[in-house]
Amino acid sequence: MQRTFLVPRHGFGRWLRPAIAGFALGLFLGPPVASAQTFRVPDAAYQGIILQAYGAMVIPMGADLDGIDLGPGVGAGFRWVFPNMISAGGGVRYSSHKVSGFSQNSQFFTLFGQIGYTFIFDSTPLRPTLGGRVGWTTQKLPSVFNADRDGLSVGAFGGVEIPLSEVVALAGTLTFDFLALEELPGNPVDGTAQLFAVEAGVVIIP
Repeated sequence: MQRTFLVPRHGFGRWLRPAIAGFALGLFLGPPVASAQTFRVPDAAYQGIILQAYGAMVIPMGADLDGIDLGPGVGAGFRWVFPNMISAGGGVRYSSHKVSGFSQNSQFFTLFGQIGYTFIFDSTPLRPTLGGRVGWTTQKLPSVFNADRDGLSVGAFGGVEIPLSEVVALAGTLTFDFLALEELPGNPVDGTAQLFAVEAGVVIIP
């Protein structure tokens, strides 16, 4: 089978700069909004569960995903926060993408676990978090391939929460995952595959 995922239409650099710029602008404008609020967690003494739901813009990258556009996605997750501000949790994310030369979209579904550390600063109510994640990603291909493929995903994330009340905060996160996907049937490839995502959503403390 001749390889069809050849020419990417999204232009990663064209979308990455505005995405990062918007994310940074949100961090810069966040403190005036949040400074008058009292967000109960996370703080250095908290231990408990935190829930999160978000929308995402997901950008496929690498030779193995050429020709697949950036696409919208949704996700949800949870994490348990320990008193030392280390957290562990997991979640799911789904996204849909147009494919050059096909009428049907390609979809990615990722189930992941993650570990992070939240930084506490006395000068700001913002709570930045950095961490790593590992998961399992399935790519649903257009029906002409008559197969889906999946594989291990390993990556990193960084984000920040902007308090709105004692139990609700806005959250923004950047994620980057390396994928080890199965070869396409009859069309082995030795390229690379990654997913970069900009996520924005709501954090809730039950």
